[in-house]
Amino acid sequence: MATSGLAPGYRNVVTALRLFRAAVPTRDQAPAQRAKTSAWITRWKLPESAGAVTQEDIPGGRIFRAAGESAGHVFYLHGGGLVFYSLEDFGSLMAHFAARSRCTVTAFEYLKAPEHSVQEIVETLAAGIEQRLREIPAHEPLVLAGDSIGGYLALYLALRRFPKRFARLVLIYPVLDLHVQRPSYTAYGRGYCLNADMMGWFQSLWQSYDRGFHEFSPFHLNDADRENLPETVVVSAEMDVLRDEAFDWCSYLQAGKFPVKHHPMASLAHDFCLYAGAIPEARAAVDFVTSQLSLNQILTEQCS
Repeated sequence: MATSGLAPGYRNVVTALRLFRAAVPTRDQAPAQRAKTSAWITRWKLPESAGAVTQEDIPGGRIFRAAGESAGHVFYLHGGGLVFYSLEDFGSLMAHFAARSRCTVTAFEYLKAPEHSVQEIVETLAAGIEQRLREIPAHEPLVLAGDSIGGYLALYLALRRFPKRFARLVLIYPVLDLHVQRPSYTAYGRGYCLNADMMGWFQSLWQSYDRGFHEFSPFHLNDADRENLPETVVVSAEMDVLRDEAFDWCSYLQAGKFPVKHHPMASLAHDFCLYAGAIPEARAAVDFVTSQLSLNQILTEQCS
């Protein structure tokens, strides 16, 4: 497997992943694989921000606050295929976002598949967001961000559940198509942090959500979606099965004159935010993502 285009630090990750990666788990195997995945990511993620950020657990999530006056509110939905990861895995990243952006970051936890249905996951997540929104004045602009499937959920919830409530979306290596596998699935479908077979299994779980996702497609936005779409930042990874759908979706939006900026990150693979503690290039990409979370930051021009 050629990895010459990857950032140097990522090559060590890929080598280790070849030994770590298990086959697609069964329902009974999912909890053990989830624990194993969390233990794996601990060695690569950002260190905890000692004393710089306070954390408050709330029903369905956790609030991260930097000292001093808040620069705004960010809601975050983490990735993991709806199967893996938790706020414990993402906590240091959320603290980093809060410390560097000076924003108050509310990260939401959710039930996990396959033990729970996607409908149950989405409904409980939406309820948690609704409760948190009640605590923030309606006139305050908000940013909704998410990575991987969390990006898809952020888009879906912003358009279908909470229209006009969010001023900006920040989607990090997002899932954007539940049905079509583009050429990047072949190019980067094995050994680049998100394998094509695992992604196929995730998609089979998500497609079961008939009431929601079957009526929603990022590539076929209806008139209401188009009216409600906030300004959007997409940050993709060059060596990721999801790369091509990010490019195609941004082209789709740009053709419709929608406010979108796409920032493809060269030499990085999927989940780079979770490897920022060990890979300098991933850390630089995380710092760029952080810069896009504050509404005081004007959307920068597309980078290459």
